[in-house]
Amino acid sequence: MKIKNYLLLLLLACLWGPSFMFIKIAVQQASPLAISTFRIVIGATILFIILAIKKASLRKGTIPWYYFAISGFLNMALPYSLISWGEQYIDSALAGILNGLTPFFTLFITFFWNKEEKLGVYKIIGTLMGFGGLCFLLVPYINTGNLGSVLGIFLVSLAAASYGLAAVFIKKKLTGLRPLIAPAYQLLYASFMLLPVFLTFGNPSSLPQVDSAFWLAIASLGFFGTAMAYIVYFKIIERAEASFLTLVTYLMPVISVILGIVFLNERIYWNVYAGAALIVLGLFITNQKRVA
Repeated sequence: MKIKNYLLLLLLACLWGPSFMFIKIAVQQASPLAISTFRIVIGATILFIILAIKKASLRKGTIPWYYFAISGFLNMALPYSLISWGEQYIDSALAGILNGLTPFFTLFITFFWNKEEKLGVYKIIGTLMGFGGLCFLLVPYINTGNLGSVLGIFLVSLAAASYGLAAVFIKKKLTGLRPLIAPAYQLLYASFMLLPVFLTFGNPSSLPQVDSAFWLAIASLGFFGTAMAYIVYFKIIERAEASFLTLVTYLMPVISVILGIVFLNERIYWNVYAGAALIVLGLFITNQKRVA
């Protein structure tokens, strides 16, 4: 049973990890808004088709519609757009590493949201190490005046913060729902938000000029990185504790770095290795059970 859980976790990392590579491919040809909008619309369509095939009830119970809208914005529309925007300036490998900051932001936001939450020595040390890793990633670009890379790092880090805020909000407001109902409606409302913004500001007239690599990347993002990832995500929740899912943050950066180097010829410098090591070590320390 436990082995199957780890295999599902590895599968989830393999679904989410390549997303940064696909975004990097797509952002060379279209706007960040186009990428995030198509990804969300494809993901929503697939999940609702699956729910229809399973003849599952689409009732949301007593949960207000705007809870799904808020979580859809924080968990999908905003971070997907920020990551796509950020990857115009930084490599996909670095974006994948920065996504590993999400648990630190989640911990930080939970502490201020829930006054009963205790940080403890391990969590404080781990969080400081994680943000120390972020400094290792930032400083060389600041020293060389590469403000584009600084902007890219800031945008993807902001996306990780949005994921963290979404995780706390979802835990508070969207519990007790049947599998796939929450992500399906989050994606639906995120689609309603992004479509008019994309049609107005996302330069849709440029889409006829894109090639098949763009559409393949978008299809992969929507099908594998969104719809299938959420199916596996909730399968893990059914079988293991929610805290088990935090382990995926160790695997995703590894996959994104390998794919970036192998398929996109990205170069990794010493500060990226140092920053990634501090972030991963910080995650490990933060997840220790003991509370001081």
